[in-house]
Amino acid sequence: MIHFLVACWSCISEHLYKHGRSQSGEPPYRCQDCHCCFQLNCRYEANKVGILEKIIA
Repeated sequence: MIHFLVACWSCISEHLYKHGRSQSGEPPYRCQDCHCCFQLNCRYEANKVGILEKIIA
């Protein structure tokens, strides 16, 4: 079994828990510190890391 460390994209906290299921089937995670919700794999291209900066530029 492979374990990997997941950190919040907003506050870099490691206190996360799975927060239900999304419509795409990917498990969303929720930070216990800042209450930010995110998924590890985004199906929508504009939500991926670094794409927003390219769109603005």
